[in-house]
Amino acid sequence: MQPVSADHFTRYAFPGRLLAGPRGGAAFLLRRANLAANRYDSDLWLLRGNEAVPLTHDGEVNAFWWAPDGAVLFPRLTGEDKADSGAGLPLTVRYRLHPGEPGEAREWLRLPYEIDGLAPLEDGRLLFTAVYD
Repeated sequence: MQPVSADHFTRYAFPGRLLAGPRGGAAFLLRRANLAANRYDSDLWLLRGNEAVPLTHDGEVNAFWWAPDGAVLFPRLTGEDKADSGAGLPLTVRYRLHPGEPGEAREWLRLPYEIDGLAPLEDGRLLFTAVYD
């Protein structure tokens, strides 16, 4: 029997936050150890019947929500957005991906606030709460 070492953690995946979609199916986050970056990567996966399909591959999705039309919404900061956020500028960016449609996720929402709550209203508008200083 081999002793347990740090690289053993790279062999395991940790599913979590399973949410049923409004039009069937479900999605979840899958976390894996990334020893090179000294972090856990987290990606969004979709359950279609008995098959799990990855929707993201960058390892940076840590939350998601279902839109009423069956699209998946998730936070993502890329390139210059990461630099702005790292410099302390408030920013929230959400991407939208419809599992039934081909193509990449597209930016859906950009606000110059740190949003801590977001909810759709019946008339199609959004209600959000944010920290503002």
